[in-house]
Amino acid sequence: MTRTGIIAAAFGLAAIVMVFVVVPGMRDAGYIIRAYVITAVILVAYIWSLAARLDRVEKGRELRQEDVAP
Repeated sequence: MTRTGIIAAAFGLAAIVMVFVVVPGMRDAGYIIRAYVITAVILVAYIWSLAARLDRVEKGRELRQEDVAP
């Protein structure tokens, strides 16, 4: 797990907690909570996958530089 993945998960969790704090008493609270949770999960997964791809590219770049170095 990359540091960016951990940060993305923390932000997603914070967004979900904020919704639980703000929504109680609203008429459509259940719908709003589900929508925010689904959106947060999708965004965290997307950010996590981008961070993993970036990590693979950086590692590949390092390997190529080692192959070229005398």
